[in-house]
Amino acid sequence: MWDKVPDVEGTQREKELKERAEFWGYMIEKGSSCYRLDNTAATARKLVHMLTNHDEPIAVEIQRQLVDEKLTLNETSAGKQLQSEIIKERKKWEQERRELKLQMEKAIKQRDREAQEALEGECNRLKRMINKAEENTSALRSTMEDLIDRRDRKVASLEKEMQRQQASHKEELKRIEDNRARFEKERVELEKKRKNMIVNAPRIWNLPNRYASHIDIGISQIATNLQNSTKKL
Repeated sequence: MWDKVPDVEGTQREKELKERAEFWGYMIEKGSSCYRLDNTAATARKLVHMLTNHDEPIAVEIQRQLVDEKLTLNETSAGKQLQSEIIKERKKWEQERRELKLQMEKAIKQRDREAQEALEGECNRLKRMINKAEENTSALRSTMEDLIDRRDRKVASLEKEMQRQQASHKEELKRIEDNRARFEKERVELEKKRKNMIVNAPRIWNLPNRYASHIDIGISQIATNLQNSTKKL
């Protein structure tokens, strides 16, 4: 809406909205912030940067009611308060407008052109204020819905990434467990071979002595046979 009014009038309207309790004054007094969004990419980026780079988490009652309790904007405490104030102001302006119309009709009957024009201007001003209040309510609702939608998309993205990391971690743990089991099996087999070698080592070491004894016996037998043959000759 800011791009549809002259700068001077826009500044005056913004000042009025920030200072009057029936508009944004009450929320600003309680710690809320107010930034102008004039339908340009620069101001949109500035607003998003402000929201995403806040030093501390922003947790206000309206967020708790919108997110945790799943209430609509109009059902929240802030929404009800805002609607109540808007309805109250609208009734007041409509009453003033009706009174001005009566005065304008009276001025017309009295052919007081100057008074008629003044009353028409005031009547139009009140009409613009009513329309402005409705536009502000609609803009606030759209902004909150957009922020909630962005929040939901970001949460979904984070949940998806978390699931991917959990699946990857699970696969890595399985691979480590498989390797551990394989290494344990190899260790057991090597231990068996080591024990078998220890058991069979004495027998292997005695083989040369046994063969040597057999050879000595054989040689002695051959010598005896040769001696006997010589004697017979």
